[in-house]
Amino acid sequence: MLRFFPEEQHLVLGIVREGALIGEYHSLSGERTYPNSIDPGVEIKPTAFRDPLLNQLHAEVSSLENDEVVRQGIIEVNTPLVHRGVAIYQTAYSRDESGFWTCGFQLSKDPGEPLVWLGSIILTLAILLVFFVRFYAVGIVPTTNGFRLISLAGFRGDVGKVKLAALVAILKRVDGGDGSKINPQ
Repeated sequence: MLRFFPEEQHLVLGIVREGALIGEYHSLSGERTYPNSIDPGVEIKPTAFRDPLLNQLHAEVSSLENDEVVRQGIIEVNTPLVHRGVAIYQTAYSRDESGFWTCGFQLSKDPGEPLVWLGSIILTLAILLVFFVRFYAVGIVPTTNGFRLISLAGFRGDVGKVKLAALVAILKRVDGGDGSKINPQ
């Protein structure tokens, strides 16, 4: 196989006889024929093929100022060209009616980008803290004799009861009185 033109469904084969290339054989799909200069003795037709999938298209661009090139580069999807804080992204590509490739560009200036990155870093650190730092939470409920502490988070099991009792003891010392108004639960 020498070449294949998927848009035209045109296959070009090199015919070899006794180790030497004797010519090219052009094969078209369907009922179409091609005037070949050699006859291999059989008719070869492509019967099934898959349309090619274009995975990447790059555009070689130049930025001009006063008719002078100030910046050159290649723009691909997710690889913009940045000039003076303006990022030029490739957003789309296709073929036009004449078969020429076309692509669309998006010019973007994002002065808030550092804030977005800072917020992402803070969010990541907060998620790590949730997993690696154990936190404790108590609720304070008023009663007729004072108030009652209710365990909300972190005071589970026997160890949690001991820690809650230690917290109550600290609060009773800070209270300065006899601590009869603080009751753990």
